[in-house]
Amino acid sequence: MDSPTGTIPASREPVRVLIAFEIDERLKAKIDAQPITIEIIAIAPLKQLASEQLKRAEVVLCGDFNAEQFVQCPDLRWIHKMSTGVDRMLYPELLRSPVVLTNSAGAHAIPIAEHVIGVMLANVKDFPKAFRRQLQHKWLKENTGVLYGKTVGMVGMGHVSAEIARLARAMSMKTLATRRRPVPSCAVDELMPQDKLHDMLGRSDFVVITLPLTPQTRGMFGPAEFRAMRPDSYFINIARGQIVDEGALVEALQSGQISGAALDVAMVEPLPPDSPLWSMENVIITPHTSGHSEFAHERAIDLFCSNLERYWRGEELVNAVDKEAGY
Repeated sequence: MDSPTGTIPASREPVRVLIAFEIDERLKAKIDAQPITIEIIAIAPLKQLASEQLKRAEVVLCGDFNAEQFVQCPDLRWIHKMSTGVDRMLYPELLRSPVVLTNSAGAHAIPIAEHVIGVMLANVKDFPKAFRRQLQHKWLKENTGVLYGKTVGMVGMGHVSAEIARLARAMSMKTLATRRRPVPSCAVDELMPQDKLHDMLGRSDFVVITLPLTPQTRGMFGPAEFRAMRPDSYFINIARGQIVDEGALVEALQSGQISGAALDVAMVEPLPPDSPLWSMENVIITPHTSGHSEFAHERAIDLFCSNLERYWRGEELVNAVDKEAGY
């Protein structure tokens, strides 16, 4: 088995699929409709799966799948994750195994990009202040800003960044991004190497974290990066909380080093009740839901179904994760 490329020798029918989360009948019907014979062993959350069901699994479709369940699957050949980030699944047992891991990169790009545009608009239009004044029954007029002509800088370049850039360009914004291995790209106005990160931060009105969490990106955005941002710039994280030094973020917000933040992720989730981020008027907090939508769920299932046919034919799977690189 060639794990890095996601190629698996052709499977005999039926393909035994374990679905490790609850799925509605419409999406289950999409899986059943594939032109190969499939046996769905079970459809249940991880905690409700029995060891006998795990032992029979050849393919697992999951949100998460922990090491305890993984070691109970002697026939497992392929795991497909419904989301993009795979950091919680890269435990030693999976890393050492030939099991292929694929993700749903690209399926969630549209809702996440719309979320980013939404919080940028909320910032320039000062909607949070308007909502607070509405609760106070206050009618006060103030000038607000526009996205037109502003610059969004994205730390990381992938499906999500490309979709953010597409929408931002429609708002006449300038788009920048950094990438560890920059290659020519028409997705953004300017793609920069990672060592130019601070240059990009100083040029950006909005900074968006779109990186996967890996050993190399964990804690990479810290005090020096916030100092490189402008006092009027706005920070957005829709990736993973562990990429950012949360203490440095709090300090940057409290000191006025940056103007505000929109956080869909946190270092610890749920965000602890005593976190100072909850009470900051210049912070928008959402509970890791930027990619959640029926639209994204269906696109992830469509990707899985397409890969099912490839799996059965012994072809290379789409979105195969480099388990050593972490994405």
